[in-house]
Amino acid sequence: ISRYLLTFLFRQSFSSLSTAFAEITILACAEILVSVTGLEYSYSSSPESMKAFVLALYLLTTSIGDLLGGVLYSSVFATLNRAITLHLCAFIMLLNLFCFIGVARWYENSIVQKDENEG
Repeated sequence: ISRYLLTFLFRQSFSSLSTAFAEITILACAEILVSVTGLEYSYSSSPESMKAFVLALYLLTTSIGDLLGGVLYSSVFATLNRAITLHLCAFIMLLNLFCFIGVARWYENSIVQKDENEG
């Protein structure tokens, strides 16, 4: 999507700042939608006594992923060609997709029962 958006914006002869702003806006909206969905799911599927721990674990894994992404981009990807970097990122996302499919097939959704004393 961002490639088509950038192509459209470059044809309109916008400055590079406006194209970067449009791409960052789209990525920020996508990050918000994914984060809200993940937080809501982890909160609704955890038992009452574990809600804070599960949410903290969710946020911890998100921060570790962001840290690893920053380290990869600043060290490994800094020396590579831009096209190789983008292809490598696409390959890593494809591996992530296969891992997600494996976990999704293994996962069984359980309904958390509320305790009658908790109201």
